[in-house]
Amino acid sequence: MLLVANPPAVVDAIEAEASSVGVDVPAAVASGRLDVRPWPEAYLDGGTFDAARMLAYLRRWLRESATLDVPARRLIGDMTWAAPAVPGFDDLVEYEREVNRIAGRPGVTMICAYDASYHSPETIEAILAAHDAAYVSAGARADVYRGSAGAARGASARRRILDAAAALFAEQGVRATGIDSLIEAANVAKATFYRQFSSKEALVVAWLQDRGTHWFDDVREAAEAGATTPVEVIPRIFDATAAWLAATDYLGCPYLNTAIELGGPEAAAAKVSREYIQEIGAYLRDQARATGRADADELALALHGLLAGSISLAVATRTTVHSTAAREAARRLVTSAA
Repeated sequence: MLLVANPPAVVDAIEAEASSVGVDVPAAVASGRLDVRPWPEAYLDGGTFDAARMLAYLRRWLRESATLDVPARRLIGDMTWAAPAVPGFDDLVEYEREVNRIAGRPGVTMICAYDASYHSPETIEAILAAHDAAYVSAGARADVYRGSAGAARGASARRRILDAAAALFAEQGVRATGIDSLIEAANVAKATFYRQFSSKEALVVAWLQDRGTHWFDDVREAAEAGATTPVEVIPRIFDATAAWLAATDYLGCPYLNTAIELGGPEAAAAKVSREYIQEIGAYLRDQARATGRADADELALALHGLLAGSISLAVATRTTVHSTAAREAARRLVTSAA
């Protein structure tokens, strides 16, 4: 279990409660079964709440905790740090929506514990609506609250299955993710799954075609924002890619990963992957040609290779240093004489 709280009072309370039922807290910490982190090491690293950074933190915990020999994993976050004066507080509701999306998987429970007295009714309502369900306690009364997010997701089994696929395929790989795991993570019946997707291969294709999987669309938009010429856009592509890699905890490109994992040219998913990779290449070619260089097509191939290579190395090393080096190499290529 991962507990993100405000020690030492919370830790003392845990030890007192756990010892009453025979749980050895120090031993649980030493074995990795209990990990207690203070707010400054998670939510408030550097004194600021960075939603992208925290989501990457959660993805990393999900991946690393999967190696533990435990029947279930739990993450409990004490959210009383979340005051409006905290830098980054404005991103809290969107963060909760994304937590709701990535939490769905077998054997995982995430609990974000809020004290309603710390927040406005509007903030609490928005946080509740970001989740499928919430447990609301008021003195002796306790209710299960089902918010608008749950209603919307319940109305779209297809969306729930695609969200589950996005989380599990990215972290476990396509081959290692079974249909039963997807059904459990999406909280749908097997018959419902097959009404939406005739096979796992059909789901993989739909996942790759889904707008949420099209990572380069967002990278392109970020690179073009504020840039006026291709000479400015091209290096910014590498900066935006580095930011995306860090925000997703270095999961890598789903299209490169799937093309490598599934291999064969006959596989429908591999074909969709190659098409999106080619789409990225075409964009880079258009940018290169817009510079007016005679060797634009060769330049585009070099840029594409730099981009793919920096992504692969980022996944392997869990750092964006290669993206930074690739950006500088791209800048030199673009500004050099043809």
